[in-house]
Amino acid sequence: KIDNLENQDNKVNIILPIPRDFGFQKIIGKSVFKGVKYEIKKETNFGNQYVEFTDVLLPHESTIASMKFTAEIRPRYKEKNSNIASDEERKLGLKENSVLKLDEAELDRINVYLGKAGGVSIIVKKLYNYVRDTLKYGGPIEGLYSSQDALSKSEVDCGGFSTLLCALLVSRGISARIVSGFWAGYADNGMHVWVEYLSDSGRWIGVDASSDKLFRQGRSYKSGHFGFLGSDRIAMSVGCGLIMESKEQVDILQNPIVTASLGEQSCKWISEFKVIKK
Repeated sequence: KIDNLENQDNKVNIILPIPRDFGFQKIIGKSVFKGVKYEIKKETNFGNQYVEFTDVLLPHESTIASMKFTAEIRPRYKEKNSNIASDEERKLGLKENSVLKLDEAELDRINVYLGKAGGVSIIVKKLYNYVRDTLKYGGPIEGLYSSQDALSKSEVDCGGFSTLLCALLVSRGISARIVSGFWAGYADNGMHVWVEYLSDSGRWIGVDASSDKLFRQGRSYKSGHFGFLGSDRIAMSVGCGLIMESKEQVDILQNPIVTASLGEQSCKWISEFKVIKK
């Protein structure tokens, strides 16, 4: 729901990611959208679809935009229920961007830590353990902490754990990507981010360093560790540093993206991700 706080007309845009099929996630039927005017679009990097609602609100008027979909989620263990990566996906997973970037000093330090690591699975496990054991969890935000944030701040949320791990994997020539979504089936179905890396067999393997950390500390009992992700999460998009059809760049597609012609302070909005189990 979005409210126009101004005494004049205010054009608002609301962007919501549209979930898609994965090996572990099947979208049943078509998503249902409700809003005055909407258009389905696609970002140009990873091919994530999103719906963009547009409305002109009268002074102090409100509007509601919503999306409803049905999904069947399966747990993932290593390569079970995992997708085979296309050649384009593999190439995209090797690219740095403003979110996934590390300085040379940090890379040198990591190389010393890794030593003479072996194949992909050994390197990934070492880097995963490094991120999980080094970072402190806290300070959750609606946006996405960058890999540099993860190294410079005293604590970061799941996004910081994920961007640092992704950046480290990419620096070692291992294709990796961010997955953005929400928890499902809990009292609070909050936002969540995790990582997929490309195995030697060409399949995307899911890992979740922040959930693993919190579980080990007794702070959370949600699923997720190295190679295992439960059926208690819904993926909304993949990748980061996404280029929208408008050519604007956004970190991830997850929470609603709201803009207003009279500026961000001209409106107030709230959002909710609700799960109805069948």
